[in-house]
Amino acid sequence: MTGDVEQQITEALASEAGRYEMSEHAWDNLALRLGRPHRRPHRRIVLAAAVISACLIAAAIAITSTSGNSEQRLAAGPARSGVAPCAPGDPILATTSSGSDDSGAGPQVITVSRDGQTNPITEEPEAAADPSFAPGAERLAIVKAKPGFDEPTTTEIWVVTLDGSKARQLTSGHLDGDPSWSPTGDRIAFRRWDSDAKADRLMSIAADGARLEPLVAMPNRSLKAPAWSRDSTQIAFVAAEANRSQDRSRDQVWVSEADGSNAHAVAEVPGAQSIDWYPAGDALLVSTFNLEDGEVLRIGIDDGTRRTLAQHATLATLSDDGVSVYFMNKPDIGKPLWQVVEGRVEEASLVADGVVTQGVSYVYDFYGLDAATCGEGPN
Repeated sequence: MTGDVEQQITEALASEAGRYEMSEHAWDNLALRLGRPHRRPHRRIVLAAAVISACLIAAAIAITSTSGNSEQRLAAGPARSGVAPCAPGDPILATTSSGSDDSGAGPQVITVSRDGQTNPITEEPEAAADPSFAPGAERLAIVKAKPGFDEPTTTEIWVVTLDGSKARQLTSGHLDGDPSWSPTGDRIAFRRWDSDAKADRLMSIAADGARLEPLVAMPNRSLKAPAWSRDSTQIAFVAAEANRSQDRSRDQVWVSEADGSNAHAVAEVPGAQSIDWYPAGDALLVSTFNLEDGEVLRIGIDDGTRRTLAQHATLATLSDDGVSVYFMNKPDIGKPLWQVVEGRVEEASLVADGVVTQGVSYVYDFYGLDAATCGEGPN
C-alpha cells in the first residue's frame, strides 16, 4: 500500500474517532438501559463505532487502491457449491457507521461490497446498529434505538431491504438486540431484556412480524448471541451468570431445539462472544473476547471437546460450505489494532488468506458485524 493510501486511512480513522467521544455518565446510562450494567466499556471500546465506521472507509481505500496484492484484498477462490459468486457490487459485510453529532442520532447501518463501495442502509434521525443478513443477502435484520443508543427507552428489531426503501418494524416497547436470521428465512431469534429477572432471555419472531414466541429463559442467567444451525432445527447461545457483572469466567455455550426446548449446556467457554455452526452440525465455531484479546475455538456438540483454532482472533463466521471463514485478528499482538480477514480452517488452525479491512480496533459487540452469503469465486 502506498504512503498516500496509508495517510488516507489514518486520516479516516482519526476523523471518525474524534466524533465518538462519549461521557462516562452517558455510557453508564446506556449500559443500564440495555440491561447490561456490567458492560460499560473501556475508553478504547467507547470509540468502537467510530473505528468500525472508519474501517469501512479504510476498506474502500485499501480495496480499490490496490491491485494484485493478496495481502490487501480478498483472496480469490472457488465459488461455494450452489451459491453464486459475489459480484463487484454485492455486499459482503454489514456493520455500523457513526452518525452525526449535530443530530444526536448516533450510529447507522452500512454495507460494504467486494469492490470496496459502501452503502448506507439506514439514515438519521433514527439510530440503528446490530445487522444480520437474511439468506440470500437481500434484507437485513437490524436494531433501532429510540431516541438513541446513548440513553434508549426502547431498542427495536426491524427488517430492511439493502437499498433502505422498505422497512418493517417487528418489535416495540422493549430492549431487544442480537438479531439472528434463520437459514430457512422464516424466523429471527434475538435477546430481550427482562427487567423483572434483570437478565436477557431469548425470543423468536416470524420474519413478517406475525408470531412472537419465547425461546429460552434461565434463572440467574443472561442469554445472548443466538445462532441457528444450518438446517434451522437448533439454536446455540451464550449463557452468562447474571449476578457476576465483571466475571466472564463461567460463561457457557448452550444448545436448544428451535422452539427452545431441550436446552442443555455444551461446554464452558470463558468470555464467549459469538457462535456459528459447522455445516455438518457436529461442532460450533465459538469466538471469545475480553476487551483486549480473543480466540476462536471449535467445540464438539456431543462431547464438548474444545480445540483452539486461532489466538488473537474473534467474531469468526463460516461460509455455507464451511470452507471460508470471516473473522477479526490482530496482525501485531503488541498493538491494539484488529482487522477483518477472510481465511479457512487448515490442519486444525484458522489461517488468514486475505485482508478485508485494515485498522479495525477494539470491537464492542452491540454494533455488530455480519457476512453475506454470496460466494468467494473470482469476479
